[in-house]
Amino acid sequence: KEVPDTPTTTLLIQNLPRRLLQSELAAEIDRSGFRGQYDFLYMPSQFLSGRGMGYAFVNLSTPEAAKAFASAWCKSCRWPDKSSNLLGIAPAQVQGRAANM
Repeated sequence: KEVPDTPTTTLLIQNLPRRLLQSELAAEIDRSGFRGQYDFLYMPSQFLSGRGMGYAFVNLSTPEAAKAFASAWCKSCRWPDKSSNLLGIAPAQVQGRAANM
């Protein structure tokens, strides 16, 4: 999905590999040019196994950074060794760092 014209900063990243760690996701976000442009990252995991649930939330510093992130990450495959799924990006229902804490 495209990021709408409303002030969106928090995005849902979909189709993440379930074996991916949050630290690996953060490293890839940094490597892809967004180091220092996000202030919140949350990747839910299953309590017993610790495996991811296939999605994460990231809050970018500005709506412009969110649009750039969505353009760079949507329909990309960042971990071909762990999954061949293309990533989906959508605006999160809850927007902003404070609201997600």
